[in-house]
This record gives sequence, C-alpha cells and structure tokens, in this order.
Amino acid sequence: MSSGIATPYNTDPYYIQHNGLTVKQTASAAVQIGETYHIKMGIANTADNQYSSAAWIEGGTFAALDRFTLTVDAGYNVGLSDTIPVLYQSSTDSVFLRFNRWGGFYLDEYLQLAVGGDAVAGVDYLPIFPDSLHFSQLDSAVVLPIALPVHATETRDLVINLITSGGNKVADYHFILAGENTTGVRPLASRAEGLVVFPNPANQAMHVSLPSGMKGPAEVNVLDMIGRVVLRQGLNAASGTLNLEQVPNGLYTVKVEADGQVETARVSVKH
Repeated sequence: MSSGIATPYNTDPYYIQHNGLTVKQTASAAVQIGETYHIKMGIANTADNQYSSAAWIEGGTFAALDRFTLTVDAGYNVGLSDTIPVLYQSSTDSVFLRFNRWGGFYLDEYLQLAVGGDAVAGVDYLPIFPDSLHFSQLDSAVVLPIALPVHATETRDLVINLITSGGNKVADYHFILAGENTTGVRPLASRAEGLVVFPNPANQAMHVSLPSGMKGPAEVNVLDMIGRVVLRQGLNAASGTLNLEQVPNGLYTVKVEADGQVETARVSVKH
C-alpha cells in the first residue's frame, strides 16, 4: 500500500491495495486423459515494502481443452453458413484444411488422423490423407491443401477424425463435398461474417477483412501470448494488409476495434 494514495483507497478493505496490474497471461501444457498433474506457481517480491506482489487467477480458467482442432480457410469454393461446412468442386481452387494446435508448442509431435464418410479418396478429393501430421516445435498449425476435382453433381460426406491421448480422445469433423459452384457468387459465409485474417500461418504480410456490420476506420493490434502489442495499425476501409516483416515467429492475437465493437482472431507468424 502506498502512502500517496488517499482515503478510502488506503484504508477501506473493499478496495484493491495494489498500485498497478500487468496484462493477462496464459499458461498451457500438454496433458493426457486419466493422468494426474500438479500445478506449481511462484511469486516474488523485492525489498520495496510499498509495492506488494500478487497473482490473480481468473475464475473458470483451469480447464482441459482440445489441443487440436480443425478449421477450413474461407475461399470461393467454401461455404460456412451452415453447421457443416460445404466444400465445392473446383478445377482451379484448392481447399485449405487447417489443423490447429493450442498449447504444448514446446513439443515435437504427431497428430493421428482417420478418414470416414462416403467420399472416395482419389476421386472426390486429392491427395489421400496421411495417417498423421507432424507438428514441429513452435508450430501452431499445419495446413493441408486438398483438391476437389470437378466430376459429379451429387454430394458426398467427408469425416476427419483427430485422434489424441493415445486413442482415448477422438474429435470428429464433418464436411459436405458438393458439385461445382456455378453461381458465380462467393458463398455467403466466406464473405467474413466474423473477422478474417489470411494467410494463416502468415509470412511477411497478412490480409485483414472486417466482419460484416463493422465499418472502418478501425484500429488493429497484434498481441503476443502475454498480451504485449507488437504491431499497431489503422484500417480506413473494410480490409487492409499488415506488414509482418518485423514481427517474430510465434502465435498472436489480432484485435480489431471499431465503432465500439471488438473482434479477435488467432494467427501464427512463420517467416
């Protein structure tokens, strides 16, 4: 408690007796189902008695979450408006499946895959899916491009299983493979109902498209894993490009603010 703070802040226990707060930080670790783990946290204070140290833990944040998820990048031949994504056949455009890893970036590991549904490998989609995907240390995502040859009008079901925890955990992701999109109109949800950033992983530059309903000008902040702003840029239109040449490799949060609205997206930078 600092003597420079006036009453009631330095007398009433209702008020927090700290002179400053750091940004929110996230810690993660890879765990296995059924195993027991212990969490040890330490906090230190110097000889300055006027400034206390404390760790504030947000309620409900201790959770075991899926470390691996599967998303599909927006594109002309991708429809995301329904519960199940629709992938359209195309003679020119690939579909980019993005296998995301959340936490455990210190590991060099493999994600086991299995494929189901009535879609036929080598006919309805190319190439044949591998049995596993390799995540090197620091990799937050692995992108697998697939081609959907134009050959039929009927729909097919594609199910991709992400198998973790030694086979004890299986997450199913369903896709509909449909005939060629001949309307000349980009599927609705590919027009950024939410914040869209691509490519992801990004290299030297990244394109940002505002969600429908959010208009510029907007402020775009790129934050690292401990909440520090590593890049700030204004956006005067519905979309724009960020220069990432000076942003180190890693996982970041893209935060966009405009008209009192805030939207975020996760992105990996890999030069």
